[in-house]
Amino acid sequence: MTDTYTSPTRLTGKTPGQITSSGKVAGLDKKGTVWIEQGQQPDGSWLYWRKGYAPAVEMGDSAPAPAPVDNSSPVSTKSTQIGNHLFLHNDAIVAGFNAGGGLGTVNQQVPEGWPRVKGRASVGLLRIRDLTEAVAVLTVDETFSVGADGAYDFNGQLVGKVTAPGVWLDGTWKGMGRTGIAIEQQVSLIGGLIRFDIRLTNTAGRALRDVRYKRTVDYDTLTSPIVSPRIAARGSVETVLSNGAVTVLRSDDPRATASFGGFIQESPYAAALDKPQAVGWAGKKEDAGSNLLFRLGDMPAGVTYAFSFDLGFLP
Repeated sequence: MTDTYTSPTRLTGKTPGQITSSGKVAGLDKKGTVWIEQGQQPDGSWLYWRKGYAPAVEMGDSAPAPAPVDNSSPVSTKSTQIGNHLFLHNDAIVAGFNAGGGLGTVNQQVPEGWPRVKGRASVGLLRIRDLTEAVAVLTVDETFSVGADGAYDFNGQLVGKVTAPGVWLDGTWKGMGRTGIAIEQQVSLIGGLIRFDIRLTNTAGRALRDVRYKRTVDYDTLTSPIVSPRIAARGSVETVLSNGAVTVLRSDDPRATASFGGFIQESPYAAALDKPQAVGWAGKKEDAGSNLLFRLGDMPAGVTYAFSFDLGFLP
């Protein structure tokens, strides 16, 4: 760690990754003190928070404090696009999407008056009733991959890699990558869940084999990256966050398989994805990601495949 700036709770420097103090470096406090990386800053430095630290939170100036809501009931949704970022807000959650189509806005302020965490310009997935940030921007890998013939495109805006660039328009993200598959992603809110409606179209001019789509989310709150996972169904992986909130990544589509493990899992052909945990499996507490893989089979030229999945909070 070089060129550090420290306070009792915050640290910046030039080295990414979690830090455990040896007790011998000035500014890192006593031996065993853990500093959790919060991501890279605009000036290129890396920000850390001391383990256990959480910033003060507040609602937007014009937003009243909401009562707890039933996450299973649809509610009206606000939608705002700023540049190539999309923000959605209902009575249960706030969601922010980046230019790569994933959760987590990049250096873009939450719209004025919307619920937010004080001191944070960006948002990933925020539950309003207790301001739980399940997808805490710059500490999360929320990514997707589209594969064909063993090759693939990978979009992870917050981890610095997007091979299928796209744009947001009227709540829909459209992109195109190297596989010849056009990607269309429409997002909407249903209570505490984000509904993703995906359409993949083969524009390669030839048949594509073993087409796959994978979504991975590494849930991290603002205070801890540790979760307790379980496979609730063939296409459903649930996690209990450090504060007790329960999240889910799920689909009823028979082509979907849920699994848990890994972080920036780029390839939808990774061997681990073909050996998912059994339904009912409950893992130990750890910092890792939830995966949902759609095996779509062969895809004739010009054909479109469609499917849906949900990501968010359970009641």
